[in-house]
Amino acid sequence: MAIFIKREKTNWKYILIVFILGLIVGAGSLWYTTKQEFPSQLPKIEKAEEAVEEQCENVQDLGKRAECYTDLAKETKDESYCAKTEIPELPEVKANCYTELAFLKNDPSICEKIETASLKSSCSHCLGKNELIELWGENNSYAVYLIKGTEEILVYDKTKIELTKIEGEFAVAELLPTQTTPFPLIVINDEKGEYIVLSVGTYTSRGAVVISLVTKNQVVEDFCYTPTLKFWKNFIIYADCYAPEESHSGIAAVDLKTEEVQTIFEASLLKRYYIEEIKDSTLTVKEVESQKTRILTYNLEELYLYE
Repeated sequence: MAIFIKREKTNWKYILIVFILGLIVGAGSLWYTTKQEFPSQLPKIEKAEEAVEEQCENVQDLGKRAECYTDLAKETKDESYCAKTEIPELPEVKANCYTELAFLKNDPSICEKIETASLKSSCSHCLGKNELIELWGENNSYAVYLIKGTEEILVYDKTKIELTKIEGEFAVAELLPTQTTPFPLIVINDEKGEYIVLSVGTYTSRGAVVISLVTKNQVVEDFCYTPTLKFWKNFIIYADCYAPEESHSGIAAVDLKTEEVQTIFEASLLKRYYIEEIKDSTLTVKEVESQKTRILTYNLEELYLYE
């Protein structure tokens, strides 16, 4: 005889009610636990500006601390940070901070915050020359401003608190960042304060315009270098990206007085050179040929033999 076992009908409605009640109880427990672990008000998130200010305050070297606060003042356009750049024996450091902020905000009243009379006068004088300008590029010694609507520039000496207008026009447009070459301007200066180089490009190819701060105009023709250039006496030594085979650099020297260009090491398809250093009158370069490397030196005084 076949025996049939009768199954009880599952009460899905009851199970669903129990499940929902379980979720409610669990969620309540989680909320209570969370409420005990976290305060009702979250702590205030420190602003980026406050974090940078704290970093500046912790810098022990006075020069680097002043540089940090100057950068923060320019970034926030808040001249109150300039008060923290004071170095007793170097009053021009704080004066420079106020002068740059006066430029950025086009506010001559900021010059009045400078305590040294001569430096205050320089700030007011520079600001009096201020035209419709925008900061184009800078380093620790100089800031370069572009006069809008023209191809003229102003060079601000951060040490002397002096502003120089460069006479004439040159290929500024070729140095300006674009969508295809969004690279910022790099400013390079010699130690004597006579020349600056305005440079833009990539690591492998950079254009250079050399400006004389003495004659207040461009000297020598634009040239291309990769990736380093160095000043030595009245020469600029650089790796020339217009060597016989493009992207294979030779080493050249341009005389800033005569504009003559001399080749020091000539590149080839398999041979290229990189500047290592200049010490006294000795140029040290690295030669790479067929995956072999060697270090070479050159006496830069020999450049005068061919003038």
